[in-house]
Amino acid sequence: IFYLYNNFSIQFFSMKYFRAAGVLLLLFIFPFISYLYLKSGYNFRFNALQELKPKEKLDPNTNFPEIDNRDTFQFADSYGKVTIFYNEKAESAKEMLLPIYEEFEHKSEFNIIGFADTTAIRSEASKYQDFNKWNLILGKYPFEKEICLVDTGLMIRNYYGFDSSSFEKLGQHIPIILPREVEKDVVMKDQKTTL
Repeated sequence: IFYLYNNFSIQFFSMKYFRAAGVLLLLFIFPFISYLYLKSGYNFRFNALQELKPKEKLDPNTNFPEIDNRDTFQFADSYGKVTIFYNEKAESAKEMLLPIYEEFEHKSEFNIIGFADTTAIRSEASKYQDFNKWNLILGKYPFEKEICLVDTGLMIRNYYGFDSSSFEKLGQHIPIILPREVEKDVVMKDQKTTL
């Protein structure tokens, strides 16, 4: 009987501690881990928004001769689209921008424009099928770094180089300034009310 009593009391106390540990996990540990996770996401977005503060507005009337579709290109042609401007002379520019293009090409508010200072790159433009999204224009590259990210209102948001850390940031910054797609409302057939 003494053995059974000791065995039962050990099991009872161990179950009691197990329950107490479960309550502590539910009340303190899991919420704390969730807080840290959400805080890191908030900090990431806050830092990205600091980096994406508007720098200057492009003059919409600036003209450049264009290579593929029209006679001239103006910055106003990019109004309403998030645009990456890049220096075509930079070595391996197209190869590095291709993954970014493939990730966002389905977005109607996105395009890439390369500046070339010679007509010798005309044949290069044919590599990209959608000339409405990836254009090469003739003119001197007007920005301070190799890549310039411009928002839908023609505001310069950030500059990037052709290094891997810059490309990682560029890939993270584009979705932040891309306009969100309007989701359709759900309409119930019976009630004809919008949720």
